[in-house]
Amino acid sequence: MRLYELVTAAQGWAASSAGAQAHSAPITHLIYPLINFLIFSYLLKRFLLPLIKSHLHSRREGIIDAIKTAEEGKKQAEEMLLNYRNRLVHLDDETKKIRETIRAEGEREKARLLLDTEDLVLKIRADADFLAQQEAKVARQQLREEIARIAQAAAENALRANFRATDQERLIDQFLVDIGEPG
Repeated sequence: MRLYELVTAAQGWAASSAGAQAHSAPITHLIYPLINFLIFSYLLKRFLLPLIKSHLHSRREGIIDAIKTAEEGKKQAEEMLLNYRNRLVHLDDETKKIRETIRAEGEREKARLLLDTEDLVLKIRADADFLAQQEAKVARQQLREEIARIAQAAAENALRANFRATDQERLIDQFLVDIGEPG
């Protein structure tokens, strides 16, 4: 750089002299800028151009990937649209099938509930019959006990009315003979 400054300063000093004649531009005004331009171009090509190429290449790949992704998304969207349109066309058929399925399930459930109800009615009737028989047995038993109690009371009344002291002594003697004591 020092040499360049020296040459440029010398040319500027020579050109500014009062007695100098006008002449064409010196060769250094052409060669140095040319060398400077060539060095600058070499540096751009050597260091900056690969960076720009790699950036542009990665940018291109990104754009290609984005386009592919967009195309796949568009294709999926079109398939979904076609699927929904087909479903809309067959919506009435699907609705009828669903209604028929639900109706058939309802009928099956109704038949099952009726069978369950009939079984339950039979069980309730059997339980009611069993309870009625048990109640009848209990009532018969209570009736027998009541009849026995009334008969006992009637017998006691009859004995009290007809039982005498001689009857009592005869029963005591008989009892003692039965148990084995002399009397």
